[in-house]
Amino acid sequence: MAKRNAEKELTDRNWDQEDEAEEVGTFSLASEEVLKNRAIKKAKR
Repeated sequence: MAKRNAEKELTDRNWDQEDEAEEVGTFSLASEEVLKNRAIKKAKR
């Protein structure tokens, strides 16, 4: 998996400028039917 590139460069000239607001997504609960079919996996330690 590749790393993400920076969207903009942080310099001594722009460090105090505000970032653009990101669009907030919506959260929706899955139905009981969908949750019943999901596989619950435990982490291997």
